[in-house]
Amino acid sequence: MSTQELFDPFAQEVTAQSHAGEELQEPEAFLKAELMFPSGEDLPRCWVDPDYRGTRMKLSAVASA
Repeated sequence: MSTQELFDPFAQEVTAQSHAGEELQEPEAFLKAELMFPSGEDLPRCWVDPDYRGTRMKLSAVASA
């Protein structure tokens, strides 16, 4: 319902409506960790991990040492 919730790496849940049949479903909370794209791909890490840059930088520093 709000793309801001989806893009916010600190939000663990998003409010959305599932599609079931022809009737509009009531909004409900979904855990972002359980969501994926229709293609089966996971959500981008930057949408679900608030420290996605810090971890990557730490790994780069260790690899170059």
